[in-house]
Amino acid sequence: MSEELAKALTEAKTAFRKKWGEMIEQRGFSFEVAKFDPEVRRRHMAMWDLLLKALKTGRYEDYLMALDREGRVQARASSRIESVVGQTSEMMNLVWEVISSTATIEVNPSLLKPLTEKLNALRSRAETAILTGYMDESRQIQEELAAESAEARRQRLERTSLQDLIKSVHAFKLTRYREGQKIFQPGDNRSVLYFVMMGRIRLYEILPDGRAITLSILGVNDVFAQSNNQNSYFHDIYAETMKDSIIACIQESSLETLMEQSPLLASRIIYSFSQQLSQSQILIEGLLGRDVSLRLVNILLKLATEFGIVQSDGTVSIDLGLTHQELADMIGSNRVTVTRKLIELQKKKLISVQNRTIQLVDRRALQELVA
Repeated sequence: MSEELAKALTEAKTAFRKKWGEMIEQRGFSFEVAKFDPEVRRRHMAMWDLLLKALKTGRYEDYLMALDREGRVQARASSRIESVVGQTSEMMNLVWEVISSTATIEVNPSLLKPLTEKLNALRSRAETAILTGYMDESRQIQEELAAESAEARRQRLERTSLQDLIKSVHAFKLTRYREGQKIFQPGDNRSVLYFVMMGRIRLYEILPDGRAITLSILGVNDVFAQSNNQNSYFHDIYAETMKDSIIACIQESSLETLMEQSPLLASRIIYSFSQQLSQSQILIEGLLGRDVSLRLVNILLKLATEFGIVQSDGTVSIDLGLTHQELADMIGSNRVTVTRKLIELQKKKLISVQNRTIQLVDRRALQELVA
């Protein structure tokens, strides 16, 4: 390889990292299964480094072995085979696009021909390597499943995380949402089931007087729905992210087949919905017949139970980044009143508030207030 072409490859390294990140962002994390796992980025960058080395030296063994390992990882992640091969092809296209736009290539376009020839020759070998790893690992998985007893299979499924269950169902689509972004609102007229893979979601309703009231705050492994059925609990609900989130969604029309294919996933769905209805009932009961102070204390205790982190000194931190307006929405009040009540609780040394983190200093005293 010429010295100039080697220089172009070196120039492309930083550009590739940036371009790869942009591609993931633009595609809303639909580039591959498990794309929100930081390990994916590390693996891709390592493969890029090996590809650069292979193009510079003409020795491809290490790069092809890395692709074989990637194929095995994707098989274990239940990725679809067409996605695995397509991902490799897209990586090759991205490599060509990045290198061809380097300053060295722009100055000397003739360097692009030998590079294109090298990549075209390597493309089929790369696809074969990742496909071979995928198929070999898939056979290994089938052998393991065949040797597994029914009881062992039941226990394994019970230990399987919701994320892994969802990865095994190809009908799901993964989407990334920014903080404060609406996932759906009344009038969208869709029937979709959503699973929280990462982040935090708020479900709320707008009251006739224009106030918003929060019905649930959902975290990882929780399930929620959007419905176009006028009589559905979810028909008039808004869903909004409280922080950057990744959501897996599936059309309601595919739900019956899904539940037949995965009874365990079906049970998780039913359990999550029952928990939400229970939470909403508790929330409503906490609002009825109580003044704002007690309603605020009640919601703080509820948030502490669901999302609180117990500190070494026994206090409990609620680090949800909630604004005073969001707290007001949860208890059917207004921001000014909630701010005043928080100050009163701080003066009594029952709570402390710093940078949107609420700390329950005396949880027992707060519980006695609402008892």
